[in-house]
Amino acid sequence: MILLNCTFRFPDYNWEMIIVGDGIDRHLLERKIKHYKLSNITLTGNTNPYKYYRDASIFVLPSYSEGFGMVLLEAMANNCVPVVFDNSAVFNDIISEECGFIVPDLDADAFINACDLLISNEDLLLKMGQNAKQTVSRFSMSDVYNQWCKLFNELEVV
Repeated sequence: MILLNCTFRFPDYNWEMIIVGDGIDRHLLERKIKHYKLSNITLTGNTNPYKYYRDASIFVLPSYSEGFGMVLLEAMANNCVPVVFDNSAVFNDIISEECGFIVPDLDADAFINACDLLISNEDLLLKMGQNAKQTVSRFSMSDVYNQWCKLFNELEVV
């Protein structure tokens, strides 16, 4: 419901929301979409998200809790600006204020405001998207491999 407010606030923008995945609240989302006649929101169900990353600009993860969040890295690698709740310590290791928004946990107004800011400021959206892609490069397979090799080489063998 948080994201629906973004759609209501900017009716003149040509924005589409695609919700990839499925869950127990799908029927509730379908009813809300129908009730508010929201034609620019699509529920894909469980499907491969990769085809959606390249066309997306903002990646929202309004989960109550998250582990590592591989989808976060995948989205950022495709220039998507993340907006997440502050419910996972790993988000602070990945997202900086130059490349995304970590809003106070369950603060719907802060979440909406972050989305509003990105939707209404194309220059900021593009810059943060570029920064997001650059940020996740440090998680590339070769960089992670090199970090592990360095660590093992530094260990003292007894």
